[in-house]
Amino acid sequence: MKIEYKLTYDDWKAFLDLRSSQKGGRRILYAIYYFVIPALTMLFLTYVLYARLNGHTSTAYNFIAPVATLDALAILLSIACRSRTRKSFNYYKNPISRKLKDTSSTSEAVPECSLDFDDDRILSTRPGFDETIHSWTDIHAVIQNNKIMLLLISQSLYICVPLDKLSKDQRTELNELVARHVVRKK
Repeated sequence: MKIEYKLTYDDWKAFLDLRSSQKGGRRILYAIYYFVIPALTMLFLTYVLYARLNGHTSTAYNFIAPVATLDALAILLSIACRSRTRKSFNYYKNPISRKLKDTSSTSEAVPECSLDFDDDRILSTRPGFDETIHSWTDIHAVIQNNKIMLLLISQSLYICVPLDKLSKDQRTELNELVARHVVRKK
């Protein structure tokens, strides 16, 4: 079964979201960046506004510095996460030149990539960069959501399969191949 696709920025974000949910440390950082710091910011901001409205100006002034710090931290973390995602996608698109240009279009895609699955091997091709052959025994785990399937070769090496680019028959065939060949480790 051969799959040809262009990995878009939205696919890349789905890949990073799925990857970030797989390790404890990544889950903790994700929770801190997206839930804890914004929640603390809103809690302190609410308290300062409540104290100010009820005439406790000295209490409100005491919390202005922590609120300003948390606001700045929340904004900077949000910008840093988005910037890092964009830079990693740009690196994926053009790894040889390593030019990390800022492009704002989310529909921008890498050149046509292909994955060729059969009972013996997986052939991954990125034109102008590499062509890699993996045996099914190289795959030690499979994780997926409704957009992306990751075939894990090692802790930091994945084969990324965009499921939303597959037809129903291709999805079924891919799931059958994975079920036949990937050994589930306990």
